[in-house]
Amino acid sequence: WLSPTAINYAPQGTPGPFPPADPIWNALSQGMYGFFVPHSKTFCVIGSTGGLTSGIGYKAQQSNGNTCGGPCPYDPEDHTNYYWLFDVESMVEADNVWDPRPYAYGVWKIPFGDNVDHGIIGASLDDENGILYVALSNAAQTGTYDRPPLILTFGFNITVA
Repeated sequence: WLSPTAINYAPQGTPGPFPPADPIWNALSQGMYGFFVPHSKTFCVIGSTGGLTSGIGYKAQQSNGNTCGGPCPYDPEDHTNYYWLFDVESMVEADNVWDPRPYAYGVWKIPFGDNVDHGIIGASLDDENGILYVALSNAAQTGTYDRPPLILTFGFNITVA
């Protein structure tokens, strides 16, 4: 389901900013956890992506002067938590594993901190109780050197028809 621009980024040495990255999937997209949404026909993937506004460059010099070791957004703040929703039936009926496309996707605004510094690093679903546990990087920091994750919980209020 990759679009032609999914793996495009400005070559090394190209000055930024760059064209906006593909909003469905790009070189900075990471699906960290996938699960079947309880009592639905939806498969949800949560993770992160970047370069949606400032674009992506390879070993680029970012707007803050930092030179990246690989693909990165021109604006170091252009990174966000993201979700992708897929129809399970279209996944099952697809001829190839790469054919299904998400029917919805976008920025997932978390209720703690910001998306730049506290990316999704993992999750677990308790489908019996309808609770999704999501781990955010560095979000529970209390001192100078500790970097523990913070676990958020989300409940599902989905009724069975």
